[in-house]
Amino acid sequence: MSVYDQMGRAWADVYDQTYPALPPDDPMLGFLVRVLPKDGEILEVGVGTGRVAFPLADAGYRIAGLDASKEMLDILASKDTRSKITGKHLASMTDFDLGVKRFTGIFSVFNTINFVLSEEEQIATFDRCARHLEPDGVLVVEVVNPAQATLGYSFGRSWQPQELNDEEVTVIAGRHDATGQVIRLKHLLLTGSGTRILPADLRYLWPAELRHIIRYVGLEMTGMWGDWDQSPLTDRSPRLVLVAHKSA
Repeated sequence: MSVYDQMGRAWADVYDQTYPALPPDDPMLGFLVRVLPKDGEILEVGVGTGRVAFPLADAGYRIAGLDASKEMLDILASKDTRSKITGKHLASMTDFDLGVKRFTGIFSVFNTINFVLSEEEQIATFDRCARHLEPDGVLVVEVVNPAQATLGYSFGRSWQPQELNDEEVTVIAGRHDATGQVIRLKHLLLTGSGTRILPADLRYLWPAELRHIIRYVGLEMTGMWGDWDQSPLTDRSPRLVLVAHKSA
């Protein structure tokens, strides 16, 4: 089982409290509403517990979700009391096959594709997305900005306190493998009841690498930015956002 497949199981019961629901005015939601087609059905790859899917459904989109974690999808289903999510597909994003199902838009955010730790499987993920797009379909992907993700590693290691209060201490420990473009990350949650270690390993992708992959899977890159406000991508950008289209 890959690290990506394990992450949902490890994080499911604490994900919503760690990463709360997005507010309606969140810049990510505004961007997605601007670029995703309103017609047809949209697929979120790495839907998790519906942090993005539910607000988009409320905005009038037909949203389906795909995730490798049954635990995450079970939580999503328990929250979907009004059947807002049109499909809940249990599958790995590296090799999913939904038959003849095609989507007018596919998106993957919160660095989900970075959690696939090999170049081959990342390419396979983009290929799966391209194959499941309708002609003129749109792909939106958010990944880490490698210039930012690789900062702060002294001798390839990092130790970053994140949260400190009377009930909990959170520390992120990391090790950087520059050759493989992999950062091994662990979130350590220290509480009065014990210690919990949550995986968050990632493989970053350079902009030139992404452009090549998009061409390789038969899509056309139509934009690459450093944030949801479509600001230019620089070394200081907080993220990398790309949009690609499938030719008719």
